[in-house]
Amino acid sequence: MSTTRPRPTLANSHVPRTLTSKLRDLIHMRDQLLALERIAGLVNPGGTFISAEEYEPRLDLLPFPASRYLADRDRAVVFWLPARKTWRRMLWTAGFDEVREVERFKLRATAGWTVAHVVHHARR
Repeated sequence: MSTTRPRPTLANSHVPRTLTSKLRDLIHMRDQLLALERIAGLVNPGGTFISAEEYEPRLDLLPFPASRYLADRDRAVVFWLPARKTWRRMLWTAGFDEVREVERFKLRATAGWTVAHVVHHARR
């Protein structure tokens, strides 16, 4: 007799974290808003998406959401580098009803340089 396990859904509390780690680095996508809209479409109502993305700290000085355009550099792997406010607004625009900034941290490379990241919890 074989028992089948129920297939995990995005309503499970562990799925948003897994989804984030598999999608990692929205920063490298040319159309980050479109990617977030598609992610929002996968999250069930009441579900949470957890996003941890690189951001441009210097843009925090501006009173409005902004992004740096970086695509015209040689060997560019990042098209847009949003500010914290921009990530929050993009999550809301993508279809999440409640977006909270939970944490900021810096990833330190072995070479000594750091990359600023912001963590958001976005609920549908």
